[in-house]
Amino acid sequence: MAKNKLADAIVQREKTKRGERSTWESLWQSIARYCLPNSASFMEQITPGQDRMRWILDSTAPRSLEMFASFLHTLLNNPASEWVRLGVEGEPELTLSSSVRGYMETCQKHIMNALTSPSADIYSQLHQVYLDIGAFGTAVMFEDVINSKLRCRVYHLDDCVIDEGEDENIDSMIRQRTQSKRAALQRFSKEKLGREYENISDDKLNTKDKFLHAVFPANDPLAEELPMRQRLKGAAYYSCWILTGHENRILEYGSYEEFPYFVPRWYKARGEIYGRSPAMTAMPDIRMVNRMSDTILRGAEKIVDPPLVIPDGSLVSPVRTYAGGLTFTEGAVKIETLIPPGTSRIETGNELLIARQGAIKEAFFTPLFVTPDSPVKTATQVLQEVDERNRALSPMLVRMQTELFSRLVTRTFNILDRSGLLPKPPAELSGKRLKLEYVSPLIASQKQMDGLSLMRTFEQMGLWAQVDKGLFDWIDTDMVAQLIPQANGAPAKIVQSSTTVRATRAARAKQEQAAMQAQMMPEAAQAGAALMTAGAKVTQANNAG
Repeated sequence: MAKNKLADAIVQREKTKRGERSTWESLWQSIARYCLPNSASFMEQITPGQDRMRWILDSTAPRSLEMFASFLHTLLNNPASEWVRLGVEGEPELTLSSSVRGYMETCQKHIMNALTSPSADIYSQLHQVYLDIGAFGTAVMFEDVINSKLRCRVYHLDDCVIDEGEDENIDSMIRQRTQSKRAALQRFSKEKLGREYENISDDKLNTKDKFLHAVFPANDPLAEELPMRQRLKGAAYYSCWILTGHENRILEYGSYEEFPYFVPRWYKARGEIYGRSPAMTAMPDIRMVNRMSDTILRGAEKIVDPPLVIPDGSLVSPVRTYAGGLTFTEGAVKIETLIPPGTSRIETGNELLIARQGAIKEAFFTPLFVTPDSPVKTATQVLQEVDERNRALSPMLVRMQTELFSRLVTRTFNILDRSGLLPKPPAELSGKRLKLEYVSPLIASQKQMDGLSLMRTFEQMGLWAQVDKGLFDWIDTDMVAQLIPQANGAPAKIVQSSTTVRATRAARAKQEQAAMQAQMMPEAAQAGAALMTAGAKVTQANNAG
């Protein structure tokens, strides 16, 4: 049957792709052991409750990774601020009417409310994304509507097999899910699962089966194996759930208008699909630090509990150099340490260890996030440090913005729009295209630097304006009024549109003209009376003459 042929093709592709990345799994397992022990399940089975920290002697790497994820989370997705913005392509925000801006602000709130709802749980999921990005260089997030609720989930990289399209963007995903029969019955009906699930006993409910969720583009060769009734017009991606086993069974078909998986990568090497990470850069130092910690601890043990040399007549024992070891020799009765004091230079080992620990922290960008102890800094110095940090991270953050945030925001908007949860757009937007933006910290930092440069410009021009009062004629004050609120991060709704500003200025000019006319009328009357008085005096003078 066609469905079995498609299922077999998907299972075979998953097996082939997993075999091609075996070297990656070996690298990921090594990284997880020392940096993210809770995820060290690529090449070994972990028993629940097992000690996962047994490989770690120095905790610098896992702590640096946690700080990296926390700082990145606060920098990119601060829960105290909105990081979604709606706009109109080709039109500045200040030129839009109040109705259009009100519509966009309402949509922004709906998007943020949907993402931060308990079912979506976006913030805890993003934190796991940053941990995976820092450790493995690749993370996988899934967004979909399940039981009429938006849900975002991050999946372990070991469960996911990805593939790129011709544009080098991830457009194919096969995710495995091992779950109990009880959980499978909650997700699928007995009719879909087959005879094995029809009369299942209670003692077998906790036995587990392997399922695959495959998502692939409509132009993928796999789509040619789909039944004709499942080929929906306009669908960009197709999906299916498969129960693997003796007979691979397709349980459910589906389609998506956007790719539901987001796969951000920290940075890529040439010819590779999976990303590279800060942990991969730091792995030589991480291994060295753990070895050095072991050596230093053994040396410290020998100082605290040194091996001794003890005379014992004519008996001679092997040399025992471990802590507390006893070596028996012939000779004097004096008991002394086998290793003289000062031979073990623990302080030298500590200095080397601290240097390697610093290298690990630098690999995870910790010095960029943690401000060292220093005297009080000016606002200008703080802004400059923030700008330098953002510039150092900008290549990776731009990739995160492209592969994660922009797609997450766009898909969320489309889901809400298709569900009828967004307000009706105003008539002014007819024929215009909306643009969804992620509010990047890089853009915010650049705007702050623009505000700082404005302040410096006006300070310097103020001195020269004492010499030439026309110096400020070169400044477009309207543009300055638009840049200052943006530089300070003020809400866009407090800034009037250009149409409103023009109307306000026209009304003010009209009022000023009316007031000037009213002021000129008494003065004209007084001038006329004075003129008449002067004329009368002239007439009197002529008569008298």
